Amino acid sequence: MANNAQTLKDADYKIIPGFGFGKVKFGIKKDELLKIMGQPDEIEEDANYGDAPDDKVTVFYYDQDGFSVSFDKDAKYRLTEMSFDSDAFVLEDKVRVGMGKDEVLDILKKAGYDEPSEEDLSEDLSPENEGTEAYTYDDKNVTLWFDHEVLGTIQTGPFWLDSDTIKWPE
Repeated sequence: MANNAQTLKDADYKIIPGFGFGKVKFGIKKDELLKIMGQPDEIEEDANYGDAPDDKVTVFYYDQDGFSVSFDKDAKYRLTEMSFDSDAFVLEDKVRVGMGKDEVLDILKKAGYDEPSEEDLSEDLSPENEGTEAYTYDDKNVTLWFDHEVLGTIQTGPFWLDSDTIKWPE
């Protein structure tokens, strides 16, 4: 069981694209995250992440808090991805898990996000996942996962200087 229940304060639930949330920022190592959040509920070591067999990540699941983080082998196991499936977390002060797709897309458009790329994943996933869509905002490195037009997951990563170089937050 995670010992992080008292760690997060209200302000810590704000998702900041390219940075992270609260004291958890992209680029930190596993031991730094453990000092901030305590032990995760589950750890998945060296999960196969990409197309190549060498594409490995370690994922920390903080199920009770509603988020997970990934440490990428190619980035020397620094934190490279965060996923939020709890409505406690908020993006752009308004977007939360459980909101409808049209409202979310409208909020982000008004917040100045570029037009997202849309991917209907219904055919790529198993039949029970019919109605799953992903909207990716490349300018913010944010992907929103909708299930039957309801936001289920907010996923974000660090910004990139170019296709090979991550811009780690300071």
